[in-house]
Amino acid sequence: MRYGYAVLSFLALGALFVGAWWWLRVPRPVEEMVVAAPPQPEREILILPTAGVTQTLLKPRHDGPPPWPHGNRMRLSHDPKKLDELFVLNMHAENFHHITGELKMKTVMVRRLGDKECLVIDPLISREWFRKRPPRGITPHDAIYDLHPNAFRPD
Repeated sequence: MRYGYAVLSFLALGALFVGAWWWLRVPRPVEEMVVAAPPQPEREILILPTAGVTQTLLKPRHDGPPPWPHGNRMRLSHDPKKLDELFVLNMHAENFHHITGELKMKTVMVRRLGDKECLVIDPLISREWFRKRPPRGITPHDAIYDLHPNAFRPD
C-alpha cells in the first residue's frame, strides 16, 4: 500500500499535465493546414510471358495482310490460373499473336498503368502493330494517349 499512494499521485500529476497541455495548446488555423496528397505509384515495367493471354472471342473481318486495324481485346498475366490479368490498351490479340509468333518471342515487356491495365512497350515490336487509340470504354481515354503517344500507332 506504501507504493500505491505514490503511483496514484504520479497518475494524478500526469493527468494534470495532459489536461493543461490540452487546454493551453494553440489551435492551428485552417488556412495553414497542409494535407499531403498520396504519392502516385511508380509505373512498373514488367516482363510477361506471351503464353498467358486471354482474349475476347469476336470474329473481326481481316482484309489484307497484318497488322490489322481491328481485332479482339486481350489480357496478359504472369500466371493464367490467377486473376491478376492486365488489360492491354495498345494492341489487338490477333496482331499480338502474329508478331510474337513471327519474332519467336517467349516474353514481352509491358508498362503497368494502375491496377489492371498495361501498354506493350517491347522494343522488338514496331509501332505499326499497335492500335491507333486506346479502346472505347477506358475512362481516361485521351489522357492515356496524350501521356503515352509512342505506345500507339502513328496516325
